[in-house]
Amino acid sequence: MHTETSKSLHLNIRISELSKNVLQRAAEIEGDTLSHFVLSQALESAYKRLSETQTVALNPQEQQQFFHLLENPPPINATFAQAIERYKRVKENGSEV
Repeated sequence: MHTETSKSLHLNIRISELSKNVLQRAAEIEGDTLSHFVLSQALESAYKRLSETQTVALNPQEQQQFFHLLENPPPINATFAQAIERYKRVKENGSEV
């Protein structure tokens, strides 16, 4: 997991007294400060969520089809060609206009 070396930003949240007490007790059980405990748990959850949403799992047949298409891409059709040109305009101008 990524650890931060420079702490220069603040994150403020509003929580109920009950929520704070629960978090404080959990931090104490871990032998950690409340701030570090909340940050480490939030980051762990965020990394897990990102991993779940940014990872594609393919079965063997799908893997074979994927690699086949990478090695033998279909010809570019009109819609794809338009998308390429639109991408180039956005990249060059910063917008579609």
